[in-house]
Amino acid sequence: MAEIDSGGQPDGHTRPALMAGSLLFVLVLLVSVAGGIGSGLLVMVPVVALAGGMAVVRGRAHWLGAVTLPAAFGMTAAGLAAVALGGAVPAPPQDAAAHAVVPPDATATTAPVLPPAPVMAVTCPTGAAGASPLFGRQTTASGPFSVTIDYGDGDSYTNDDQHLGAIFSHTYLVPGAFEVTAVLTDATGQTTSATCTYRWPGRA
Repeated sequence: MAEIDSGGQPDGHTRPALMAGSLLFVLVLLVSVAGGIGSGLLVMVPVVALAGGMAVVRGRAHWLGAVTLPAAFGMTAAGLAAVALGGAVPAPPQDAAAHAVVPPDATATTAPVLPPAPVMAVTCPTGAAGASPLFGRQTTASGPFSVTIDYGDGDSYTNDDQHLGAIFSHTYLVPGAFEVTAVLTDATGQTTSATCTYRWPGRA
């Protein structure tokens, strides 16, 4: 056993071993904090195994605090077992952010369900309708919606579903054949169109 002087302090042979053991403990602690338990064990066990092996070779181990040769064998066996344990403990990932599970975006929403597409039909009057015809119409759309009509003579007009009468009436200044096109846009942005041909003076 280590000799203790009259003051109760370790003698000169024991003090270096205690200092080395303290430094080893601090080193293992730092490595364990930085790299995990497995890394700390892998740093500690080579020193323990080497110390135990030296004690076995020398046939004594009082400088390690062990008083018998079996104790030295025990240190070597403990070192080898710790090597196996340290290799079995997985180290934490180097980049924790790269391995983090990203939760689904709580703000993400599914695409809105659109109402049925709008439907519109336009009819041009025939016969002696005159210079100011009233165009026939049939619409099915989600309101509010708007209609833009091109009367075929260079004029066009847009209004909402509350004023369709103003949209589907027009006064032509000169006779001719006019391609009339109406485009309906519903509340969701869906569109449809319809076309007819008006002739003035008309023919049956």
